[in-house]
Amino acid sequence: MVRAGAVLLQAWLPAQTTSHSQAFGPKRRPGGAEATPGPAFAKIVALVPVRDEAHLLPSTLRALSHVVDAAVVLDDCSTDGSGEVARSLAEECKVERVARTPSCPDPGAAEGGALPSWGDEFAQRNFLLQLGREVGGTHFLMLDADEVMVVGHGAPDETLQLRLDFRGLQPGDVLVVHYVTMYKTSRSYRSDKNDMKAIGFADQEGAVFRRNSGNDRLHASRIPYIPKPGTAFELL
Repeated sequence: MVRAGAVLLQAWLPAQTTSHSQAFGPKRRPGGAEATPGPAFAKIVALVPVRDEAHLLPSTLRALSHVVDAAVVLDDCSTDGSGEVARSLAEECKVERVARTPSCPDPGAAEGGALPSWGDEFAQRNFLLQLGREVGGTHFLMLDADEVMVVGHGAPDETLQLRLDFRGLQPGDVLVVHYVTMYKTSRSYRSDKNDMKAIGFADQEGAVFRRNSGNDRLHASRIPYIPKPGTAFELL
């Protein structure tokens, strides 16, 4: 069931290429006979930050488990047992690592109140990326705990094709999907938010989330700064 306020990330096949703000090079399609072969080894890892969203995590992680090879969950000072929920789903949903924000006190210290959040989304995403690299990730999906990845019409062959296409991305390539925000009920969405969002990328040496002078600390891009940008692939 989709809850009001949740976000659907819709990936339709086939893939199409598009330009990217970081001056991407020659366009090519992942997979396919004319594509440049992907890395010899590829591991798709979902990077999921969560704060007091234990009720949403099962839907998010179960949907992701059909697309990724592994998931890493970062618990940002939750007091509702979000970390425990992630651990309980480890085998079912390929969760290889559950970490807690380093600055968080023990969960019992909240005494019924809220604990401080990380307060810096750029640092949070860099820490998540570090954890993802530690479990061997080469290709990453950066999703929040209230987002659900939907592939086409849900057919197994569509999910398999997405995995193959994603694995075929070269270092610096980016994956872009439809971003739909559910509004008020599970049967409606905000049309002004029905746009495209970059949420996945093939890792590259030197890739890092960094804040520019115009960015506040709580709104980081899902894609890190990539020293040698590749191609952005829209899945429509």
